[in-house]
Amino acid sequence: PNAALRALEGGDGDTIDLLIEIVSACNLPAADKHKSDPYVRILDGDRVVHKTRHILKTLNPVWTLSQNCFFLYRPAADVFFETRDLVFEIRDWDAIGKDTTLGTVIVNKNDIMDGTGNRKEYKIVLDSEFEKPNDDPILLALRFRQATDKDIEFMKTYTVNKKKNNKAVFADETCVPPKFHKEVNKLKALKKEKHGTTKFLIKPGPDPDPGREEKTKWMNYFEIESEVMEPSREWIEAGSGTLGKAYVEVLHCDDLPNLDFSITGRDKTDPFVCLVFEDAIGHTDVLNDLLSPRWMPWTQRAFVFNIMHPNSQLFIGVFDFDATDPNHDIVGRATCNLTNFHPDTIYTVKYNLHSVINFKKEVRGTITLRVRVEWNNPRKALLNGYSLSREPEFISVSKKSYFRTVSYTLTEEPSPYKLSLNSMSSYINELWTYWDFSHIYNYFMCVILWKSHFRVRLHLPVLKERTIHLPMRSMLAFAWGIALTRNFELFPSFLAFLVAWVLIATLDGQATRPSPWERPRGIVDLLGVLLFNKTSRYPTVTELDDREQIMEFEALEKAITKSQEEVLNAYYEESDNFYAQAAETSFGAADVNMATQTKGVGDILMGPFIPTLLPVQLWLHWFCRIFRITKGIVLWRDSYTAFWIVAGSITTSFVFAFLPWSFILRSLLKICVWVFLGPWMKLADVFYFKYKSRYEKTPEEIEEDLKLELQELSNQWSGFSKDRKILFEKAAKEKDMKTYLFGGVSYWSFSSLLSVDCRSHLCCHDST
Repeated sequence: PNAALRALEGGDGDTIDLLIEIVSACNLPAADKHKSDPYVRILDGDRVVHKTRHILKTLNPVWTLSQNCFFLYRPAADVFFETRDLVFEIRDWDAIGKDTTLGTVIVNKNDIMDGTGNRKEYKIVLDSEFEKPNDDPILLALRFRQATDKDIEFMKTYTVNKKKNNKAVFADETCVPPKFHKEVNKLKALKKEKHGTTKFLIKPGPDPDPGREEKTKWMNYFEIESEVMEPSREWIEAGSGTLGKAYVEVLHCDDLPNLDFSITGRDKTDPFVCLVFEDAIGHTDVLNDLLSPRWMPWTQRAFVFNIMHPNSQLFIGVFDFDATDPNHDIVGRATCNLTNFHPDTIYTVKYNLHSVINFKKEVRGTITLRVRVEWNNPRKALLNGYSLSREPEFISVSKKSYFRTVSYTLTEEPSPYKLSLNSMSSYINELWTYWDFSHIYNYFMCVILWKSHFRVRLHLPVLKERTIHLPMRSMLAFAWGIALTRNFELFPSFLAFLVAWVLIATLDGQATRPSPWERPRGIVDLLGVLLFNKTSRYPTVTELDDREQIMEFEALEKAITKSQEEVLNAYYEESDNFYAQAAETSFGAADVNMATQTKGVGDILMGPFIPTLLPVQLWLHWFCRIFRITKGIVLWRDSYTAFWIVAGSITTSFVFAFLPWSFILRSLLKICVWVFLGPWMKLADVFYFKYKSRYEKTPEEIEEDLKLELQELSNQWSGFSKDRKILFEKAAKEKDMKTYLFGGVSYWSFSSLLSVDCRSHLCCHDST
């Protein structure tokens, strides 16, 4: 039986719950001079059951949530089936006088009952006083389906909020704002001497526990450092993930710049920290006038983020709070990669805070966090880590000031969609940094010269434990070389294995770092997670283990980085001098001066070049993103993704090794020759293709071909136009829905996938 009969089976007292959406209309006639002010009225018999809001001056309206596009129709079954159809009247609103009916659409109620929510278009029958404006169809787009309990609950809540004019109804559910503590007496001393020891005033205040309040009001340096490391008292949980939890405590910052100035010198930076993880935002307490702030266990500093994706990153931003100006000053930002954190292990990590000042990245202090990651199901987390792409997470904030802090915390990179010479220059410079083959050359020489790198510990009964180093890379290369010379059919297998070989080599380089906390999770560890659903290897280290080796390694890394920067800077300087001399020689000094002025008023002078240069900038940005993602995988910063690539490459190599490639290629070639090159293709032409070259056709046939080609092109553009119209409808409706859920003004900010950034969308509403 159809939906109508099913609805009547329960008796006359049953209620039918239908959700109807008036989506859009297109190509409406103009009731006024050149436009109409259309709205839709729904009639069930003689009763008007719903009416949308009118949209001013348009012939292609799109009705959204705030314009009453949704209609929850809940009549009794016997009343509903008194008539056969619902009538959708498209009318023109008039401020003075009677509204005019433009046309109608009649939809059978059985079709509405059987609806699944898909978009359907109906031809509008125009009123007699209007004529069709052109050859394009006049359509009304609708959606309808049986209403669910969630639909009914949403429409009831929306009706209540609409009457109260409530907006940003969910904005406070994902954002924890910073907590500001106003100082009553700003002239109060910040430190004092007692028994030869300097004690400092604890901010934002002492422990609220009455038994410790007096003890924690003033503390010396060692007491403060000890108290900071105590477990946090209160945790704030946020996020909608189900894979696991990330426990993050903001402990302290050091050597922050002073962004507040005063004559007395007492006013200093008022730091607070913004943490962004997937679809959740957390802010710490604001600590007034401190350049090395310490967040105590009783302050707002501890957060539990529910994890949606194992490759997600924690974004950290430090700001100087300003009570009068909503645009808080920027101190710096950092990124915490949780991918390589071993589960159920407490990490105390320290990061440099970076900020771009005059197009140069500068270190502006440090931040120390205590982090622990727990997985509900480690194998499930690993299985979710193979994906390179993700859906964006929507992050809501209730004020524009929060939006600015969150947006900067995610990325300080300017939008690639705004043309800028500085952005193009930074993209080009970044691409040059990837053009460094020194690591490849170094690895190649180690393989060729049989450098030993693989450590093997021997446990001999007579001798003591010995550690020897073997040149495993060279041995593997030699074995593959011999195999390929004897059987070249292994070459596809070698190409597949080469991908895994490169990643294993980079893993080996990262795993030999002296500090165990900087080593990525290895293949054996992740394989244990896949097979046994638990981590097999945990880092065991004491505070003084390999301290000298770690310091030597860090000094060596700094020296290498410095030498690379000096080489790049020298290259840039020589390049600038070359082009400056070429410009003076070829075009004269006037052109050089004009180029110099372009940097100052770029937005004005770059306007005419936007259609040409903006695609180039977008391509540069795309290449930078690809290289960033590739670098994160190659260096095992995204260990889950790297593991799956290695596993897939080795599996593919193993399968390819048993395939008879020469037989397969010869067979494919035979099939192509006997199918497509034989004399029977003449019969295919006579009976099927009937192909004529351009010079074998008559003028009439050429004209007919032209008509068919134009018709095909028109159909393609009609399809593009329909797709564009649907995209526009979706964008308009999503924006209006976000306005209701998250606020009156919508913004979005892009971060990247994997180890680059986490592509989160921001929605902002300024409630002030």
